[in-house]
Amino acid sequence: MSIFTGHFAVLARRSFASSARRQDQWILIANDAADSDAPMRRLRSREAHLALQSQLKESGSNILGGAILDRPGSDEGSKMIGSVIIFEADSRTDVEKLIKDDPYVKNNVWSSWEIKPFRVTLKK
Repeated sequence: MSIFTGHFAVLARRSFASSARRQDQWILIANDAADSDAPMRRLRSREAHLALQSQLKESGSNILGGAILDRPGSDEGSKMIGSVIIFEADSRTDVEKLIKDDPYVKNNVWSSWEIKPFRVTLKK
């Protein structure tokens, strides 16, 4: 027995049916390399990285992303030490394909990363 009746049942079925056709969501948690040249590689690669991620956002593959900082706040003393990106893709393999050409991967900014299934529940 459904908790939804009448009009709400139709809306609920449509909602669940449409969500079944959506691509999966994935979170990428990437750690920057720890060597002394890593911050400079990040700065040199940043514009190209952001350009690529903007293209992926326009295509609907990148939901959101940002830098992991070494401490809270936006003061000039904070250092970027990694990245988080939430992707929408059919599989983990598709996410790996999306990041393999990222300047942060090509230029060894990221030393390691994890890709995990994720679900955005609240959007701004």
